[in-house]
Amino acid sequence: MICELCGAQIKQGKKIMFVGAAVIACNDCAVNGRIIGEIKEAVAEKQNKDKEISGQVSVFGEREYEIVENFSHKIKNTREKKKLKQEDFAKHINEPLAYIKRIESGFVPSMTVIEKIEKFLGINLTKKRENITFPKIDKSTDAMTLGDIAIIKKK
Repeated sequence: MICELCGAQIKQGKKIMFVGAAVIACNDCAVNGRIIGEIKEAVAEKQNKDKEISGQVSVFGEREYEIVENFSHKIKNTREKKKLKQEDFAKHINEPLAYIKRIESGFVPSMTVIEKIEKFLGINLTKKRENITFPKIDKSTDAMTLGDIAIIKKK
């Protein structure tokens, strides 16, 4: 398990409120927030797994796959084409009805849930991230600017 504040490898940590967010921290970093509980490695690994988006990690630490932009409409439309009510759909993928309603209104679920939805509805909700190419840098100047490395995504 890794401390979400300093990045140190830890076996046990504390769950703290830090700047309005619940995070897992090592004992040294835990003093920077309000302690809300103890956490062991097995629990932390499950929480981190739920947050992860599957796919290989690129050199820059980004995931190679991303969720399609219109995923919530795609889920709802496919569910309706199969003449499934939200309640029935929730039971089939073993998720709470309230969670399904949130997903169909645009909430991005964990990758585990995305994979269950893809498998059950037979749709693809992820796409391979486009390759990132960096522009050539003018080496006539010694200083690199933000403009040298900015990537503008065109729609």
